[in-house]
Amino acid sequence: MDRSGRRSFIRSLNHEDMARTLMVLFDENPKLNRIIYDTAQRIAVDINPDGIMYEVFDALDSLDYDDLNGRAGRTRDGYISPDQAAWDLFEEALEPYAREMMNKQKNGLYYAAREYCKGIVRGLWKYSEESTSELSGWLTDAPDECINSTLIDWGKGEPDQEAIGEMNAFVEELMA
Repeated sequence: MDRSGRRSFIRSLNHEDMARTLMVLFDENPKLNRIIYDTAQRIAVDINPDGIMYEVFDALDSLDYDDLNGRAGRTRDGYISPDQAAWDLFEEALEPYAREMMNKQKNGLYYAAREYCKGIVRGLWKYSEESTSELSGWLTDAPDECINSTLIDWGKGEPDQEAIGEMNAFVEELMA
């Protein structure tokens, strides 16, 4: 198979197979360890806050009554109010982004975590200002509360004073 065919095959792999392939290369080829590590770090810090903003906004804005109806009402364990179900859906849609931000911090990628945090906060702000989601009426306080909790979580990474100052200026400018 030529290079083009090999490239096409590699691109066709799902994320799990791609990750397993990379770990096999890492484990079986010590000479590649540094190259793989450096490349992974370079990719991990390449954050586009605007892209994150749109991803967060789209994930939240796509929530609808079908999602809510699947959660609210009588359950085996009692009753879940529509308000609670809407909040649960909102938080679940936001959770992968918060987890990714915290993962970057845990790995010492503080600048990337800060940029990721900015993207999340901007996505939440955009949702509060522009959402056309059927559920937005059930979630009037959710964006503000999640902005606060996102900033608190980011702060748990113990940013330096310069980063805190930059984040404070970012939030003030966003909410002005």
